[in-house]
Amino acid sequence: MAVLVGFVVICTNTRTDSDSQRAAELQAALTWLTTQSPVKNQVDPARLSVLGHSAGGAGAMEEAEQHPELRAVIGLAPGFPGQGLTLATDTVPTLIVGGQNDGTVTPSYLSNLYSTLPASTQSDFAQIAGAAHVYYTHPNNVETKLIIPWLKVFVDSDTRYTQFLCPTLPDPSSISAYQPKCPYVPGGGTPPPPPTSVAIVGAGSGRCVTVPGGTQAGGTQVQLADCTGGTNQKWTDTASGQLQVFGTGCLDANAKGTSPGTKVIIWSCNGQQNQQWTVHADGTITGVQSGLCLDATGAGTANGTPLELWTCKGGSNQKWTLL
Repeated sequence: MAVLVGFVVICTNTRTDSDSQRAAELQAALTWLTTQSPVKNQVDPARLSVLGHSAGGAGAMEEAEQHPELRAVIGLAPGFPGQGLTLATDTVPTLIVGGQNDGTVTPSYLSNLYSTLPASTQSDFAQIAGAAHVYYTHPNNVETKLIIPWLKVFVDSDTRYTQFLCPTLPDPSSISAYQPKCPYVPGGGTPPPPPTSVAIVGAGSGRCVTVPGGTQAGGTQVQLADCTGGTNQKWTDTASGQLQVFGTGCLDANAKGTSPGTKVIIWSCNGQQNQQWTVHADGTITGVQSGLCLDATGAGTANGTPLELWTCKGGSNQKWTLL
């Protein structure tokens, strides 16, 4: 038991039991901490949270589902292979951290797990570049820069720390993917409704910004196509300035390009500036990093016209309506 950054921390250390047993152990630890421990009078029983790694992370997730009164839960590569973990009933503010090179709790596993969270649950997903499964067992400041703000916001209701999570991370250099659900409302407040998916319709063409063939492959260049209402034409304009598609893909300036002619593609959301866009009242959409306009190449209007970045000229091929 220790005091860290204003938090009282109690640890359990088990390695061979199941995720459900670890959830029970976490609850037993919290009960002891708040009712029998030497610091019981210094702990606010209304402001509790849980954290765990690997199977312990799965246990933390189960504990949060069983105890919605918790203020926060954090899973570091949370998983217990073969147990069918889901977060479908989790209402506790949830931070999930994964490793890009984790061969045990793989990026695809965590992506699928994160997608099971209810849309109304305040949540965040970060993938640490190059991290393997045991990364979290060694001292590092990358996960600390995620964990401390999450606890400060949701356990302490200290909104000063939201700047370290939203709309992007202050230093994303060690993060290979980042999917915040900004803004965050601490202290049991009611978060805003999830953003609505829209079609992005060209003023000159009357056609929609489309991921051709419905593929989710990173690097696919977007293009104009007849509007059909398909998921490959539904974009979410997030509070962090991203235009998301398929839930985990983002509209992206290829290779962080900032010159006219840079292809506009889809790529896994990572919070970088080449995936941030500003939708202007005049109908233009500009890249935050480049300042260039989303442009239908060659002023084209036909199906299959590719999209790129180009110097803003005010033409109808650079004007868009979100419907």
